[in-house]
Amino acid sequence: MQGFNEIEHKADIGLEIFGETLDQLFIQAIHGFYTILVPDIPLAHLKPSLKNVSLALKEDSAEHALVALLNELNFRFTVKQKILLPVKFLQCSPGQPFVVNLTAGTLSPVPQEWLENSTEIKAVTYHNLHIEQNETGFSTRIIFDV
Repeated sequence: MQGFNEIEHKADIGLEIFGETLDQLFIQAIHGFYTILVPDIPLAHLKPSLKNVSLALKEDSAEHALVALLNELNFRFTVKQKILLPVKFLQCSPGQPFVVNLTAGTLSPVPQEWLENSTEIKAVTYHNLHIEQNETGFSTRIIFDV
C-alpha cells in the first residue's frame, strides 16, 4: 500500500506518507508535497517532458534525505518556478551516507492557473519526523511550515 493523507496540525500542514519500499515512500512524499504546494496540479495527467533533471543527495539519514529533497523541490519551485514531475526514477541507497538519486521531468514555467491556489511552503521541518518500517512497508509523518 502506498499513498499519502493530509493530517491536522495547529498552524502548519502535515502529511502521513506510506509506501511498500523506501523508494515509494519518497515518491509519495514528492506527490504529497506538490499536492499541498499546487492543489490544482493534475498528478495523474502529467505528461513526461523532453527535459529531465537529475539530483543526487547524500545525507546522514533517511529523514535528513527526505527533508533535503523536499526543501530542494521547494527551492526550485519558489526561486526557479520549476516543478520536477513526473518522477521517472528514484532510488534510495541506505547506508552512510544515505543517498537519493532522482530523475524527473521538468515543468517550467508553471501554468498560471495552477499558481492561483498555490500554498507558500516556507520549509519542510524535522518536527517529530521518523521513518518507520513495519510488516506492510514504510511510513512517516512530515510537517510543512506554511
